[in-house]
Parts: sequence; C-alpha cells; structure tokens
Amino acid sequence: MDSMIGRIEATPGNRDELADALVHGVDEMPGCLTYLVSVDPSDATGVWIAEAWVSHEAHAAWLASDATRALVDRVRPLMVGYSERHELRAVGGLASIFGPGRTAT
Repeated sequence: MDSMIGRIEATPGNRDELADALVHGVDEMPGCLTYLVSVDPSDATGVWIAEAWVSHEAHAAWLASDATRALVDRVRPLMVGYSERHELRAVGGLASIFGPGRTAT
C-alpha cells in the first residue's frame, strides 16, 4: 500500500477554488483507496490531500496519466506548490466514504 498526506499552498485568495478543483477535477483513479481533500478553517492558503493506493505502481500510473497531467495544468495557476509532503506506511483504518467528485456537504 502507498499512502501520503500533503499540504499544497494556494496563491492568495485561491484556497477554496484550488480545493474545489482538486475534488471535482478528478474522475477515474484506478487503485485509489482513499483520496480526501480538506481545508483548515484557520489556514487561508493551505489545502491538505490524504491518499491511499493499493500499490506504489498504481499511484505512479495515475500520476503519469494524461488526465492527471491535465489536472495539474489546470490547478497550477492556483497554487504556490507543496509546503509539506509525507509518505506514510498505513497500518489500518477505513477507506473514504466520498467518491471522486463528491463532497461532504
């Protein structure tokens, strides 16, 4: 299993638009167990992404896909870059209840 969490720094005033694009700009994610986009109400520029994949290879294939490259091109103007990125070793838990393009509200 491949899992990670990262914080993307949005350009000023674009946090919510970046978060929305990262949720609604994603369609098929073969091998993805969890993809969760979150914001901290007390942080005006940070967007957090938590991901879990069945394997490193599945994650690498998704990152290399045309759809993912197109998503990165769309969100690039909204972001400064990654301010934190942590690769993790999952030990258990529950997969996301949200599917691609669905939100908590």
